[in-house]
Amino acid sequence: IALRDLIIIAGATAYYIRAGRIVMEPSIPSKMNTFVQFFVVFIALVNAAGMIHATGWLPALFGIALFTTAFSGAHYIVLWGRKGAELKA
Repeated sequence: IALRDLIIIAGATAYYIRAGRIVMEPSIPSKMNTFVQFFVVFIALVNAAGMIHATGWLPALFGIALFTTAFSGAHYIVLWGRKGAELKA
């Protein structure tokens, strides 16, 4: 999760250096990723508090969070890679 954010920051910095300005908006995959991450943390905390028994589900939920994190990170790389390529034109 932290690596994804570091890659986004590095890409945004490189784009800013080339373009002089940057306007970013969260993408739909990124919003979905944030929802999934908050949901997984909520379920893990409620499970740890003994309010529910979700221990068997946690590995799958963490896998889903890993997938959405990787997908949204790749989406940003493609999206901003295209924007960076347009600067060359």
